[in-house]
Amino acid sequence: MPLFDFCETICAGRESSARNDKGFARVSKMNILIADNDLVELRRLYLLLQTATDPRPTLFVATTPAQAAAYARTERIDVVFTEIFPGEPDAFGPIRSLQARHPAVNIIIVSGSADYAFPAWQLHASDYLLKPVDAGAVRAALDNLRYPVPVKPAPEKLTVQCFGNFEVFFRGEVIHFDRSGAKEVLAYLISRRGASVTVSELCRVLWEDEGNATQKKSYVRTYFTVLKRTLEALGLGGVLRHTRNAYAVNTALLDCDYYRYLEQPLAAKRGHQAKLMSQYGWAESLHPMAT
Repeated sequence: MPLFDFCETICAGRESSARNDKGFARVSKMNILIADNDLVELRRLYLLLQTATDPRPTLFVATTPAQAAAYARTERIDVVFTEIFPGEPDAFGPIRSLQARHPAVNIIIVSGSADYAFPAWQLHASDYLLKPVDAGAVRAALDNLRYPVPVKPAPEKLTVQCFGNFEVFFRGEVIHFDRSGAKEVLAYLISRRGASVTVSELCRVLWEDEGNATQKKSYVRTYFTVLKRTLEALGLGGVLRHTRNAYAVNTALLDCDYYRYLEQPLAAKRGHQAKLMSQYGWAESLHPMAT
């Protein structure tokens, strides 16, 4: 992406976050402001910071002190990676203003020169990085913040094995279900990748014969109850979604080999022969190349 378009895109389409003036309250993810008028370095730092923390931080970018100040007025800012803007009447004035509004903000100076190191120390900066920054320097700066940001731990995920026999794991242990039908219902829901599935559809999938429709629907509801109870006991109740007559899974809470496979480029998928959920006849239609 051209640098100008990059800057326009991320400045206009910034993510918003709930404001939190308490500073040390636990937050779902870190808010980081990047301020630099050098678009090459700004883009480099933006890309490095996208994967620097888990969960990924919310990133704001500014190319002028005025833009940075505008973010500071409306957003909770935990960390600032900033160049010194020498064209300002007071080069460190924007930093002092930001510290006045956010006393627990972590200031990380990013400069092409070490000339500002002593003034940065006087401002109690959290770190001082020399350009060009690299991933190691960014991670070290975030690991040693002057004011640590207590981020809520990411929710635990259900590990799902779809290739070969279908299995689900939690913390490395296989999950056992009281009813085999409950496991099969989960398998089918996962195969639908978050799409809602009706009770009638599940009946058609689990039983090929016509049979007693009312009894089959009763079985499906029993299977789902067993499935829900088992996952809730592990603290994974959020994996399942249930409306009046339909079921689905929350894919964000699944660490699934099939989902990862589908995200790969087409060239990486060629020649893949492993079957999906091989113990279930209905899964034969799930060709690994399907997207």
